[in-house]
This record gives sequence, structure tokens and C-alpha cells, in this order.
Amino acid sequence: MGLQASYNDRGAAGMPTFADRGCDVAGATSPAAVNLIQDTTYLFQIRSIFSDVSPVQMYDVLHDPEYRKVWDQHMLESHDIGCLNPNNDVGYYAMSCPAPLKNRDFVLQRSWLDTGQEQYILNHSVYHKDFPPRRGLIRATSFLTGKEILQFDSPVSCENSALDHSTTGYAPRGFLVRTSGDVGCELGYVSQTDPQGNLPPWIVNRITQIFAPKMVKKLLKASRGYPQWKQDNNPNWKPWHYPEQITAPRITVHDCVKSAAEKSVHYVDETGIDDHNLVTYMNEADSD
Repeated sequence: MGLQASYNDRGAAGMPTFADRGCDVAGATSPAAVNLIQDTTYLFQIRSIFSDVSPVQMYDVLHDPEYRKVWDQHMLESHDIGCLNPNNDVGYYAMSCPAPLKNRDFVLQRSWLDTGQEQYILNHSVYHKDFPPRRGLIRATSFLTGKEILQFDSPVSCENSALDHSTTGYAPRGFLVRTSGDVGCELGYVSQTDPQGNLPPWIVNRITQIFAPKMVKKLLKASRGYPQWKQDNNPNWKPWHYPEQITAPRITVHDCVKSAAEKSVHYVDETGIDDHNLVTYMNEADSD
């Protein structure tokens, strides 16, 4: 699934956009765009249609922390730090990056809402006193990341599903799922993230070009496999639907403070990578 460099006049003015409007993922279409906001801050947008995955199924896959261990091969570590209320929690997530780049980690406040017609999942970076920066990892920043899922009841062609900045109303906001029928769903994903560290812009652009279509394929495969997996793995446990199942400790704002280490972070140089090695690494890492 290749991406072509282009400019979208209806996107943010002056922002280079890499767009993929291919339909070569079975059961999904996956237009994607990466907009350069600043030297190190990127707006990454995807909109994909999954013809045989229900909105609730997709919503559960995005939530279930145990299932993420099965399908998210870039996840190194994940912890549920605690909750603020039944629709907000704080967690830790560490992920692998292509060598010689340093691996990244995040401390995130996650918010979600299921209105019955729409499902939202949003996150942004916060601090927590028990999770300061760790040796060997670079603490990245999510300004706002989320997903949007919509249910649809009729087939949608590539032309109808192409990303259109003038009509989608996308802003840096996260995941959203909407329901309007019985056949499949549409996933919207937006992320504005600063990977931090000493990264040249072309590396972030290139990683995102490769990552976008692979993410769609991974989510499609994971969503199709979730019902059977969940049936065999604590099928009634879904605290994102049933708040009474939440067992995480309650977090107070006094816990979410910037540590001394976060006030004096120094990053190593990560520019020693070429395009061929980057593509080879990511293709091998996602070969399944």
C-alpha cells in the first residue's frame, strides 16, 4: 500500500501531505494523510472502512488491554496507573522504534465515551510521579490522539471514502466510532504527536508513511480475530462498558506532577539511519 507525496489545497495551508487512497487491504479502504505542523510535531490522519467489523467490535479491540498484547507487536510494556472517573484513566505505554532510533514511551490520560450512536477514544500526555522518564527510552508527547468509528449500512467505494479535509471536520482529537446501520464500520484516527529526541523531519515522515497502511491492516486482522479470542479469554470482562469492573486505584491531580528528570532531559543523536534500512526494518517487523 504505497503513499504518494502530494499537496491537498483543502488541508492546512502550506502543510506537506502524504496521502494514500488505495483499496488493496481486503475488507478495508484506508486513505491516510500526514501533515507537517512544525519541525517536530506532526498531524497524522487516517480514515478507513471495515466492511465486516461492527463498531462495537472495533471499539472493544481498541480498548482491551489484554488483547493488545496479542496484536500490537510494537508494544514493549503497558501499565494501568489508575483512574480519574469511569471514563478517564492514566496509563503508561512503551513502544519499539526502528533501530538505531531509541524506543519511545508515553504517560497518557485516556478519555472515552459511548453515546450509543458514536464511540470516542482520546488521549493526551500527562505527568505522573511514579512514572518519570526511564533509561533507554525517550518520553514522547501526545498533544491529542484519538479514534472515530462510524457504522455504515451500505458498501462504500474508494472514491467515497477518500479523505477530504473540507468535509471530514478532522482536528487533532483521537478515535471516534459512530453507529448508523448494521454492516461494518468506519474508523477515523487522528494523532498530533511530538516524538521528542533529535529526529530529522524526513525520518518521522517516512516512518508515518510506512506505519499508516500497516496500522490499518493490523487493526482489520485484530478485529476479525477478536470475537473468538475474547470468547476464550475472560469474555465478560469489559470495564470500558461496565464501570463496576474497574479495579484501578483512584488518581488525584497531586500525583500528576512533572518530575525533576523531566525538567532536565537531554536526548541522544538519532540521525544515523538511511531510508533503505528504515524501510527494511519496518517491513521485517510487520511481516506477519
